[in-house]
Amino acid sequence: MTIAQVTVCGRWFPADVMLPGRTLQWSRCLVIATDTELCVFTRVDEDPMWRSSIQWGPTTLPASDQQARNGFDVYTDDGLAVVTLGSGCRCGSFARWAGPSWSQTERARA
Repeated sequence: MTIAQVTVCGRWFPADVMLPGRTLQWSRCLVIATDTELCVFTRVDEDPMWRSSIQWGPTTLPASDQQARNGFDVYTDDGLAVVTLGSGCRCGSFARWAGPSWSQTERARA
């Protein structure tokens, strides 16, 4: 990915993620929703640990962190992923990291 290829629609940290199939759950990860994909980072890296294309028809991203704390569904090509914004501290390597270089263009919210 490059900066010109994606627009960030949402960014959540620390987040808990239940991946499709409910076989794997990650905690304290960085989740980035772009205009094309949902990307989950479990470590500071340019490449996400997991990514899948978003099906925007049934997916609605939360408008605020408060709504994200209640959890929200992201429909992907791999199935339903559930993201919940955690209430833990925002410290550590993710807090100091601005995200991958391709994720620096964000969409403004009205």
